Amino acid sequence: MDPLLHGFWMAVCGKLYIFGKSLVNWEQNNAMCCRLGMKPIAFDTGAEFDCFLSLVKDGSWKYNTIYWVNAVRSSMSVNSAYQWCSNNNKVSDAYWSNNEPNYVKGSENCVQMNVLPPKVKLRDQPCGVLTPFICQYADAYDACCAIGLKLLSLHQDILYAFLAEAFQNASISASSKFWTSGTDSGCKGTYGYCGSNRLLREEAIWASGQPDLKDGGCLVVSGDGTLSDERCNSKFQYICEGRVPSKNFMDIIEIECAKTYRLTRNDVKMLMNSTPDELREKCFLKCFGEGTGLFVNGKLAEEKLMYNFQQISQSDVNKLMDMYSTMDFCTSATKGMDPCDKATALLKCGQENSPDAFGDLLNSLETSISEPAVILPPQQSVCKPKVDCDVDENRRNAFLNAPTIWIENGNLKLQKSIACGKNFLAMYLVFKVSYNWAREICCDFGLRIATVDTKQKYDCMISNKITSGIAASDIFAVGATRMGFLQKPIWCHSNTPFDFKLGEDNLSNNPNDSEYVIFFNFKKASMTAGNNAFKPIICEDF
Repeated sequence: MDPLLHGFWMAVCGKLYIFGKSLVNWEQNNAMCCRLGMKPIAFDTGAEFDCFLSLVKDGSWKYNTIYWVNAVRSSMSVNSAYQWCSNNNKVSDAYWSNNEPNYVKGSENCVQMNVLPPKVKLRDQPCGVLTPFICQYADAYDACCAIGLKLLSLHQDILYAFLAEAFQNASISASSKFWTSGTDSGCKGTYGYCGSNRLLREEAIWASGQPDLKDGGCLVVSGDGTLSDERCNSKFQYICEGRVPSKNFMDIIEIECAKTYRLTRNDVKMLMNSTPDELREKCFLKCFGEGTGLFVNGKLAEEKLMYNFQQISQSDVNKLMDMYSTMDFCTSATKGMDPCDKATALLKCGQENSPDAFGDLLNSLETSISEPAVILPPQQSVCKPKVDCDVDENRRNAFLNAPTIWIENGNLKLQKSIACGKNFLAMYLVFKVSYNWAREICCDFGLRIATVDTKQKYDCMISNKITSGIAASDIFAVGATRMGFLQKPIWCHSNTPFDFKLGEDNLSNNPNDSEYVIFFNFKKASMTAGNNAFKPIICEDF
């Protein structure tokens, strides 16, 4: 999952903000935040407002200037107040721009913030206006949880190895710091990882002079892999972790550990049926045991093992007692020169003293290992919500009986064509309209905005010159949009992927681009994007 796919991230005052790349109205902004496991921006307190204001005071603001906030007009009454959706409190008068809110034309029911460094001010706006989306997380732990991941835990050697490789690939500097889930909250001086419920490894590598907080704190990992403790309300980036979902996590754990200790799959097969001699073989077994949950903090995970024993024994008391006895014996009798040696000895003890039960245990572990699914699916654009089509019978009959070119109401020029198995209507309006309005105009004639979802249909429309009588324009709005995700346009009346290119593709990927309506040129093969106010349209039969 690429976090930069959705927007630009910024952390301040213990909160994480995303400044999105996709254009949304007020309602869509809330839906997008919900989809990401986040919340819309709200300034319930003066402290929250001042916190956000600190982002723009230094003059380095580089994002959009207009965003939605989670506040609306409480009723349609002219004297009605605006309130925060999170707690129904009135929006403070101190936050508004001069002469705002002004409820122009009785249509400005939603609230935007206007970022004009070094100030942030609010204004009321119609809820359908499009801006890049913006959302917030409360803290790093919730942020990871919301997308199906966990805040980083470094309770295994292998995780250090993976992290070091990731830092190197991303060119992370040694001085950069990232939150982990480690803390000594509740037990000063004894650090553990909340994300994995494991204690800090004895061999953890601390930065020079660390830990140094006498009253406890939270753990960060630096770009050089060392740990330090910091005040838990400090501001740092953070790292989430999680495996890609798989049908067999035992295989994934085996592969991860084998890669770390430079063992082949063949080496691993032989190792499972022999006594390991080399340190890397013993450390592989320790890694495998930790990954499958056999070990916790260097000891047998007795609570988990007892649960699995009960499932395996299936009420066979003698078998259950044999398993308990073996576990007690191996726990008390097994020694080791180092953690890898001890882990190997524990596994070997179980295998030698209860070989059948040991095999059953591994099989039961395979079905008990799971990972949360990442909830961020691939994005695509969204079409305007479908509305009922109210056909104007007079216009419909005029269209069906009209000649190829005709003038309506003395000033609207239209061209009718019968081609490619459809009726088409090209028109150039006397004033600019929105996409929704254009859809309604097509609907009046019993038509819809044209879908040109294949190159064959486009070529057919050109060869039949369906726009040749409209001299005012060569480009016409079609039934496609890139609203919500500029890089992934879709057709609104077809499931065909928007994947063919015309001769000249002028679609911009600028994240601040507000032009999401797609236009095709029916004279010169090209496509472009325009804003939500246009005159040329092509309609077609449903």
